[in-house]
Parts: sequence; structure tokens; C-alpha cells
Amino acid sequence: MNIYETILGLAVVFAIPGVTWFLVNRCTRGIAEELCSIKDRQHKLREQLPIDYVRSERYTRDIQDIKALLQGIFNKLDQKADK
Repeated sequence: MNIYETILGLAVVFAIPGVTWFLVNRCTRGIAEELCSIKDRQHKLREQLPIDYVRSERYTRDIQDIKALLQGIFNKLDQKADK
């Protein structure tokens, strides 16, 4: 075996773990940054949700109140029209 082949073999053996570590580190850093970004967006959405979203129970109750108010107005109009 030639000395150059031995040196090349050793260089490859020592280079592969370093390259692997670099690639894994780079990928995990990107994933970690994306995860932080997702968590930040989730936190902002969680803060904004009560402002933008109306619960269906509240909406139904408000619609019932409006219908009752309109029914009262219609009743008063009917009483005025009867006179």
C-alpha cells in the first residue's frame, strides 16, 4: 500500500465525522430556528384569538337579544298603526 493512499484514507476517516457533524449541526440549527418561529407565531395567534374570534354561544345570545329588541320595536309600531 502506498503512503499516499494511507494518508488519503486517514484524511477521509477523520474528515467524515467532521463533515457529518457540520451538516447535522446546520440542519438542527435550522430546525430549531423554525421551531422558535412557529412557537412565536402560535403565541401571537393565541393572544389575538380572543380579539378576532367570537364564541358561538355569545353570538347566539347577542342575536337573540337583537331579535327581542326588534320584536319590541315591531310591537310598538303595530300599536301605533292600530291607533
